[in-house]
Amino acid sequence: MPPFIITLTLLLIGTIVGLFGHRRNDVKIVISAIFFTLSGLTCAVAIIIYISAINDEATYANKKKTVDNRPLFQYWYGWSFFVTLTAFIMSQLAAVVNISVYLQTYTTSVENMARIIPGISRKAREMGMPINEDDHLQMACA
Repeated sequence: MPPFIITLTLLLIGTIVGLFGHRRNDVKIVISAIFFTLSGLTCAVAIIIYISAINDEATYANKKKTVDNRPLFQYWYGWSFFVTLTAFIMSQLAAVVNISVYLQTYTTSVENMARIIPGISRKAREMGMPINEDDHLQMACA
């Protein structure tokens, strides 16, 4: 399967999973970011393969010269190449935004961690970290 089709498939899966994750505010947001990152990596592989193929052909063809010592052909990258580069950048940006939204949504406090991990509230008090709102107020007044 060509890398561009894999990239498109991963982007679609990431978008669908991301929409469900943002709707329910759960861990699917992180899974979506993983799909966006993977699609960006396959897009980068596709770009490298494309550039390598063009450069190989151009190097082989430019060994042969015309009568007036000009290369047989010249090449340049068109709009589709730059759209692919933009897709790579946007895919990585989408992954970063998804992770940022997830981290802002699920900021954990020591109080939430104290419910799960026994003894962490004692350790946090020893280190001088506020555990709940009352501790925040006491530290602000002190």
